[in-house]
Amino acid sequence: MADQKIRYLSSGSRSIQINNALVGVHKVPAGTQYRPSRGQSTAQWDPDITGWDTSENNICTTAKFSGTNGNDHWVVRAFGVSSGIYPQGQIIGFEWDETNNSTKNHCLYLKRYGYALTKNNAYNFVDASGVMNQPSSYERSRSHTLDSETLSRLKDGWCFAEFRIQLSTQTGKTGTNASEFTIKNWKFKFKHDGGSGDMIIPANRPYSDREDGDSIGLI
Repeated sequence: MADQKIRYLSSGSRSIQINNALVGVHKVPAGTQYRPSRGQSTAQWDPDITGWDTSENNICTTAKFSGTNGNDHWVVRAFGVSSGIYPQGQIIGFEWDETNNSTKNHCLYLKRYGYALTKNNAYNFVDASGVMNQPSSYERSRSHTLDSETLSRLKDGWCFAEFRIQLSTQTGKTGTNASEFTIKNWKFKFKHDGGSGDMIIPANRPYSDREDGDSIGLI
């Protein structure tokens, strides 16, 4: 059972890091046809291996992957599959920090990121980034603003269910490289609706209760 905590947001927009906002990681098995519903690309995120495991299951603190590779590979992970806050209409985006300890050929890097919305146990999988290139620097921050369809769904009873990533070593070149990739400080971006008083941030709850709107009032 997740901790049931209420948080409040005063007027204005801000990013809030809640360390237990998306707990639990799902390893999408190799060979799975994992296709986005919409977004920058609807090309499949097909993982060809299930490795590069992380000992962390909370992307809001630190999720670290490592591997030694001499070939092109892909893995897919979904975060938030154990417990979280699963917000609805209050969120407008998210942001995080990431690090590659190598930018050599076949280093691990973030190739795609996206998220899933859910309503009545149906999922809407959004490719938020499209295919990204291997970075040329070790550390960077990323920020994403939700598109108009997502914002509309979040106000129509859908909730934010999972954050999803595809990691890759694809470079099209030769060589073997041991490398490490880390995501940390993942935050939701909220916006107050402009009304009087504070806005209530949803309580943490189990994944099985992710669509329970009453959990906003749990204490």
